[in-house]
Amino acid sequence: TSYGPIIDDPYADFVLPTPPACTSQSGTAGNNVTIHLGAGHFCSGFSFGNNVTVHLAPGAYYVDTRMNFGNNVILYGTGGVTLIVNGNYALNITNNAIVRLVAPSTGPFAGMAIVSAPVSASSGRRMSSAPCMARAAISISGKKKSPRSKRAPTSSSDGISAS
Repeated sequence: TSYGPIIDDPYADFVLPTPPACTSQSGTAGNNVTIHLGAGHFCSGFSFGNNVTVHLAPGAYYVDTRMNFGNNVILYGTGGVTLIVNGNYALNITNNAIVRLVAPSTGPFAGMAIVSAPVSASSGRRMSSAPCMARAAISISGKKKSPRSKRAPTSSSDGISAS
């Protein structure tokens, strides 16, 4: 079997900056609301109910403990936003949720919309550089299947699932 050439990891030397102190903003919202958040360290995580619209101002968002998006959540961060998965937890994004992020074009997070801390190669994951999400599980739920497949969505052994 022949594989493509090995390429160097462009983020191998990236060091995730230390998070600032916890923000007083709440990263939690019930159903049927619109909220506006500024950059900061969300020590209680993000948890948005159903039909929530979230506008993120430009900057870095350190998100601890959880990132849960209910049905029909719309998350906008188009002015240069980076979400930092600050911990080992699952990302839960459910039916019809939309996440629109545009990474910053300059600064320490240039080109990075979602990042997490690196994991060691001994974790068994194949991805181990800093700006990947090697340890976080991503759960995407809904009733749609791939338009190119006649099979229903399935779960993978790497923590990414669709059901």
